[in-house]
Amino acid sequence: TLGGPYSYDVTAVKTAHYYLNIADVHFDCVVELFTAAFNEVGIHPAVTEEVGNLLGKTRREVTTGYTVRTEIARRNNERGLEGLYEKLIGDNDDLAPFIERLMDIISLDKRIFWAFEDRDIDTIQEGLLYYLTDVLGGPLTYKGKNLSTIHRSLELNDFHFDAFLMNIERAL
Repeated sequence: TLGGPYSYDVTAVKTAHYYLNIADVHFDCVVELFTAAFNEVGIHPAVTEEVGNLLGKTRREVTTGYTVRTEIARRNNERGLEGLYEKLIGDNDDLAPFIERLMDIISLDKRIFWAFEDRDIDTIQEGLLYYLTDVLGGPLTYKGKNLSTIHRSLELNDFHFDAFLMNIERAL
């Protein structure tokens, strides 16, 4: 095995990469980049191969976060959304109280509130009401813009989406 003056705590690999949503395709790209860089600077092929093997042993730990979230989403889709809307509204007439709680929580979240600043919050809340009601099988139909189009200029990433999901969980 390769050695050096420092030892790396292998148990920290999963923790360090869990929320980065690294899929197998990303991992493969990193291994290819290492291999290409090693070849370009003339590292001995045996060392290049050994580094590739060592990296390969960390694949599961590095890609676990993505794998777990993908599997949870797959299982939830299999179960369907039947009755979810009714469960969420409880004794209320619609999702409006939930959305108000969500927006209150978001207004305190520095990680994502910047995306809502200087925007018409009432319009956003109405859009959320229609979108979530429609997606969750409720009586309203969302006829607004495509979500990708709405959010494209914000340059959001997985960190922002995870923060939004955490706020949804709090609002529940």
